[in-house]
Amino acid sequence: MTKFRLWQAFITIGLMGGPLIWAGAPVHGGEPSIVFDNRPEAGIPPEALAQKLKLTAQEKLLTAKEYPVKFHTLTAGTIKTVRICYFNKETWATEAQASAYVAGFLGNKSSAVFGFQIWSQGVGVPEIECIVEFTDAYRKKLLAENKPCREGRLLIWNTESCFRDANGRWFFVDAFDYFHSSHPKGDRKLSKNPNKCTPPQLVGKWTVTFANGVVETCDVRANWTVSASEPKRSADGKAEVKGNALVITFADDRVERWTTVDKRVVVEHFFPGAEFPAGARVLGIGGASQGPGGRNSE
Repeated sequence: MTKFRLWQAFITIGLMGGPLIWAGAPVHGGEPSIVFDNRPEAGIPPEALAQKLKLTAQEKLLTAKEYPVKFHTLTAGTIKTVRICYFNKETWATEAQASAYVAGFLGNKSSAVFGFQIWSQGVGVPEIECIVEFTDAYRKKLLAENKPCREGRLLIWNTESCFRDANGRWFFVDAFDYFHSSHPKGDRKLSKNPNKCTPPQLVGKWTVTFANGVVETCDVRANWTVSASEPKRSADGKAEVKGNALVITFADDRVERWTTVDKRVVVEHFFPGAEFPAGARVLGIGGASQGPGGRNSE
């Protein structure tokens, strides 16, 4: 075949829609990369953006009582379990910290919900993604009313959040105040209600070694309660934030002041409690030992 006829054949095949494959060229590229990545899809879910703006009967009832409706009001008594599927480990180093943040988010009474997007800026990959399981009583109620009942979903960015309820209805949550009061990157000066939950980085089990040789284990919970145990002592306490420190007042007339330094805490132990804040104290250094479920938090 002459060169002219060879080119004519290639052109004819191309015009007919056939593939043009050069001899010696690989049909396929290299093998695809396979990676493990549980990050959720970036942006607001398309189904949330596409939903109709018409208020449901429940929303009309709630807005008649308060506007804007608060997230805590919308979900009160309906949530059984929240499963954290993903959290940004650059923001929260441990599961205990992420869990504490979500617990505080659910309990926060200042976050307002809307049936439409209320922020103008775009959002990327959520900081936290959760699947929400609803209580048996709430599920039975929905089924009795012939309403759909499915798993919920909670996506948390910074001040922005989206929540899908058991009916599949999406709500846009304004979490501005909670973000600035509790998020590691929040600006506490912008919050109207700072420190509504124990700082997430302190939630979990800690081992404190004091200068006098006493070793104390403490379980710090997100609801501000604390349990302490030593070889010759055990006591429950209540925590609160004062300045840049966590202050724990124990039932056995002792007070401790915890100050974070990187991943450890400097603990000042006052006994009796009347010595706090400037009296005699014993110094100790504490390190996180376990978070929820016994997982090492360091």
